[in-house]
Amino acid sequence: MLSKAYGQGTKAFADENLLFKEVERIRHDLTHKGLFGILTSYQERLLQLYFWDIVIHQIGLRPRGLAMMFAKSGMVEEEKNQRAQVSKDSQV
Repeated sequence: MLSKAYGQGTKAFADENLLFKEVERIRHDLTHKGLFGILTSYQERLLQLYFWDIVIHQIGLRPRGLAMMFAKSGMVEEEKNQRAQVSKDSQV
């Protein structure tokens, strides 16, 4: 459904461009393995934007591409870099 909201027919689009694979992995680990993962702030924001992209598509409004804009904004990479630095600093 998410890929369709972007006019795409395959799930691979969402996995590659909207970082859906990361969120899907957390859900899979919880559902199938009973492992509670950490949902980062950018992943939580992406979930919110996925929801709105789908709602906008379902009610027939002009697509906004909210999750795509966020995924490409640089904020995701910035948070990933900050987390990596904190992790690195804590090992020292």
